[in-house]
Amino acid sequence: MFGKVMTAMVTPFRGDQVNYKEAQRLAQFLEKNGSDSILLCGSTGENPTMSKEEKIELIKAVKDVISVPIMVGTGSFNTRGSMSFTKEVHDLGIDGFLLVTPYYNKPNQRGIFEHFKAVASVTDKPIMLYNIPGRSVKEIEVDTITALSKIPNISSLKAACGNLEKISLTRRNTDNNFLIYSGDDGLTLPILSIGGCGIVSVASHIIGKEINEMVTSFLAGNQDRARELHLEYFDAFKDLFCDSNPVPVKYALSRMGFDTEEVRLPLVPLDLQGKKIVDTLLKNII
Repeated sequence: MFGKVMTAMVTPFRGDQVNYKEAQRLAQFLEKNGSDSILLCGSTGENPTMSKEEKIELIKAVKDVISVPIMVGTGSFNTRGSMSFTKEVHDLGIDGFLLVTPYYNKPNQRGIFEHFKAVASVTDKPIMLYNIPGRSVKEIEVDTITALSKIPNISSLKAACGNLEKISLTRRNTDNNFLIYSGDDGLTLPILSIGGCGIVSVASHIIGKEINEMVTSFLAGNQDRARELHLEYFDAFKDLFCDSNPVPVKYALSRMGFDTEEVRLPLVPLDLQGKKIVDTLLKNII
């Protein structure tokens, strides 16, 4: 349903407000430039800094102007809150949910399992687990992912653990209809090689068509072309994370004519050194 390239879209801000018009313009650009689907309200969208009302208005605004599937991040460290928000967003007609590992309160694996099971119970739409221990501290272990994959609507994983051994074991231990997406642009090709199906991407804001071609080439059996694209754009996968995501990619988009540079505290704008890195990158790839 969500295709090969899902872009984790940034949220444009103007002053204290979400810039919904610019969000619509950006979503339309992404749809035309390699994104098979759009993720709203993820970490790249600065989800923790947005009110529930802002998130709902953003979802409605973007849904009005694009035809590709939309996934929404509704996970948090508050199980009841995540259940409630997932129910509310379900009724907006979106296509699926991204649920991050509960962060801050550091549950054990049984708690992680019960959290995801509880949230999954309030919707029949597809759920993607988001394993990102670098942000959440706690990791969803392979056995826990395997158990969760047996819940009918928990249908995929965004793998951002950086551990190919664990991703390999996850692929081996789950059914083929449980989809594994890379959650790290720089590891997309290696994850494809062990049974991944695509990428939840940040770099696709800038080089969406190229990333889509890379994934499509690999899945069609043209590994040489996929490797060529991976190596050609590897600097983008690295340099767009020269500061905390989404700070660099929001600056990059601003250089491409989008009103996206503003971030909300506790993030701060890209410094001069970071701007030089991104400016050089854009000069070399666009």
